Amino acid sequence: MAWKQTLNPDFAIGLNLETVRHCTLAGRRMPKSIANSGLITMILAGLLLGFPLVAAAQALNGGQPGSFLHLGQSARAQGMGNCFVAISDDVTAIYYNPAGLTQLLKYELNTFYCPLWEDTNYNFLGYAHPLEKMGTFGVALINMTTGEFEKRETIISEPTNFTVNDRAFLFSYGHNFSNRLSVGTTVKSIKKTVDIYSGSAFGIDAGALYRFLGNQLSVGANFQNLMAPAPKLQSAGDKYPLYSKFGVAYKIESALTNWEDKLILALDVDYSSFLKAKNHFGIEYWYGKNLALRLGKDINNYMTFGMGVNYASFSFDYAAVAHDLGLSHRFSVGYRFGYIGEAQYSLQAIKEKVMALNQSGTELYTNKKYALALAEWDKALVWDPQNTALQEKVTRVNAELESIVNRKLIEQYLSKAYVLYEEGKLVDSMEQWKEVANLDPGNERAKEYIAKIDAKLAKEDLAILQEREKEKGIVTINAYIKFGDDLADQGRYAEAIREYQKVLRVNPEHLTANKRITDTQFKVKALTREHFDKAEGLYKSGDKPNAIKEFWLVLRLDPAYSAARDYLDKIKQEEKPVQVSKKIDEKKISQMYYRAADLYLKGQYQETIIACNELLAMDPTNENTAKLVTKAQSVLEKIGGK
Repeated sequence: MAWKQTLNPDFAIGLNLETVRHCTLAGRRMPKSIANSGLITMILAGLLLGFPLVAAAQALNGGQPGSFLHLGQSARAQGMGNCFVAISDDVTAIYYNPAGLTQLLKYELNTFYCPLWEDTNYNFLGYAHPLEKMGTFGVALINMTTGEFEKRETIISEPTNFTVNDRAFLFSYGHNFSNRLSVGTTVKSIKKTVDIYSGSAFGIDAGALYRFLGNQLSVGANFQNLMAPAPKLQSAGDKYPLYSKFGVAYKIESALTNWEDKLILALDVDYSSFLKAKNHFGIEYWYGKNLALRLGKDINNYMTFGMGVNYASFSFDYAAVAHDLGLSHRFSVGYRFGYIGEAQYSLQAIKEKVMALNQSGTELYTNKKYALALAEWDKALVWDPQNTALQEKVTRVNAELESIVNRKLIEQYLSKAYVLYEEGKLVDSMEQWKEVANLDPGNERAKEYIAKIDAKLAKEDLAILQEREKEKGIVTINAYIKFGDDLADQGRYAEAIREYQKVLRVNPEHLTANKRITDTQFKVKALTREHFDKAEGLYKSGDKPNAIKEFWLVLRLDPAYSAARDYLDKIKQEEKPVQVSKKIDEKKISQMYYRAADLYLKGQYQETIIACNELLAMDPTNENTAKLVTKAQSVLEKIGGK
């Protein structure tokens, strides 16, 4: 039989990857029929075919031992040019960067299918299992099979078929060393088979992932074949080269028109002794939470594109990769279930989150980006609502910001007022001075010029000024009343009253505004009493879970309604309350709150409300949770219930 010691493993694997799928020779695809009659035949074949094949293969990231592992294991990643080292936030982190497994909060299963040319199929199947305190474990299978090769016992004998197969089992583990730094390792078992010959070997990979700016910026590294496998078919084996992958990714969230949109930019650099340094990049845009579009360039300079759809707990991804032989289509299906969150929300992790957000806010404040600084501190207060130092800082900077805005407005009005006065446009100048006086009632210069202009204005000018002020006041008042009515329709009564009160600053005698305030206050009082009576009745009938919900509605309408809070305290202290544990597990309560906070900061407001309600069923007087659910409901109302 021809396939004996004369079999060159390099050549066999070269045929599997490069001859069949990728390479062309003199404009023609290589045949799959191989005739062998001993050592001379193999040497000639290697000289005539092997060298051109290796040269062509290297241009396409092939030719090197173990190159079947570098085709990519995810339609999502391949749609982004196979840039995933610094992202690695799903089960395919087993391959791309095992450190990324620590980002998973649910059990996850994923399968990938890639049909190639000449009866070649490439598959990935992976499962990741996060644990509460022990990191995340993962296991995966990578398999590539090419069928219908022909062999002959002699040159004149009838051909028979055989297959070529490359397979890898991967066992991974990822662990958080801090809130920012994760590390991971993968042990892999490699087996390759050509006809009846096969060889196996083991290898080890390692990766790291470091996150900055509240996880917006991440850098990753993955070193594959640190312990290099060298599977042998017979007497010779190919040692897999060290393959290094470095990446950076930047996530832009809540910065586009849709609150839940997200844009990810990624850049990777791959290096090995075969490949040298090659860069590739990718972009992923999420429209809301359920639709993704992707674009990229892979290490072979081929353009890639793809899309993804999330439905319930399932994810469906598609990628198309351009190639000299045509488009290659790739497909993935994923499924997530369960929830593990405790490891993510250790006290140290929360402390680091708050410190990072506080530091980021301070840097923005130093650079005079006050609104952005307040946004960062507000996120920190979601994680740590009892942080009085942060609360005082937010209150102070809010006052500063209002003062700065007023100062800038005053400067604008002053500049216009002086110019108009010098030009003799006294009516126009008077309007600007009155705006200054409204913003700064104690401004002596405004008082001086208002008196000066008032003395100079003729009766006709005063009439014009009064008419302008009247028209301006009507427009402003109408805007305040309309906005107040909209807020009242949404049940945001306290905010509606504040808008009506703005009308009274313009015209203290405004009848409509005064009536709106009176009517709204009466409505709030009636609703508060209605919900309190309902809650009290539910409590007395023994339906404490629904009573708790009603008491919280009372406090949302009127935070100072002490009778409702007294009932909640009473329910908590009773010996055998319904659905309220006598001994509340404070650690579990904290973890549930942090989970809800995490959902809120990720823009998942409906899920936040559900998580908060679960917590309130256990601890009905948890004030932080009540505030968080109110914030989530408020945001949902503002964005139309998304």
